[in-house]
Amino acid sequence: MTLSPFIPLHPGSPPTPVPHWVVLIAAVLVLWVVIAGGVVVIDRLFDRLPWTT
Repeated sequence: MTLSPFIPLHPGSPPTPVPHWVVLIAAVLVLWVVIAGGVVVIDRLFDRLPWTT
């Protein structure tokens, strides 16, 4: 019995529970939230600093 190179020895990859575009949208939203949180923290830090003008 010979194995043909065209017959896969294992089944295809298991289906992912979430489509890739949902993961991408979620990653972008999380990135926006992290950036916005950093901006808020820096803004509050600047508000606490005494300004000498």
